[in-house]
Amino acid sequence: MIKKLLLACVLCANSANGFEQFDTFFNNLKSFQADFNQSVYSDNGDFISQTTGQVAFQRPQQLRWHTHTPSEQILLLKDVDLWLMDNELEP
Repeated sequence: MIKKLLLACVLCANSANGFEQFDTFFNNLKSFQADFNQSVYSDNGDFISQTTGQVAFQRPQQLRWHTHTPSEQILLLKDVDLWLMDNELEP
């Protein structure tokens, strides 16, 4: 699903009414789920860190962002409530 979302972004950006097409696509998107790898680099290109995890989104107003490495954390959004669960902070 994430590949389709990225492809839609690229295709819409290259068309005359790309923003309108992307806006329609995103507003009709009910849910998606994906694994991710995030790499962080310094301004001069030195590797700093890498995070891996999963993200899931479902309308209306539900988001789950779960990182596995370097530390496990879960960020949950439901309606207007936001929770951060960090296993390293639990007793």
